[in-house]
Amino acid sequence: MELLNRDLLKADFSLKGSSLNEAKKVADTITEKEVKAFKLKAEKASKVNPIEVQVDTTLQNLAKKSLKEKCCLAYKHLSNKYQGNKKRK
Repeated sequence: MELLNRDLLKADFSLKGSSLNEAKKVADTITEKEVKAFKLKAEKASKVNPIEVQVDTTLQNLAKKSLKEKCCLAYKHLSNKYQGNKKRK
């Protein structure tokens, strides 16, 4: 948190005329709000169906991959599922 506070103090030029204590209070307030928002998002995510989370994570990971990697993954998945023209159980 100290590093975040220090970065905020450097970046927020509107605090230039303020005392260091005032600026630190502003940075602490911003940090506290961000932490609360992050915790709230984490709590909401934990209430979601785990299957939905897995699907969402998989889709996000696929979005980051190249077309070639996506095709390789699809081929690998399908080849594990099918042998010749017969579907594996």
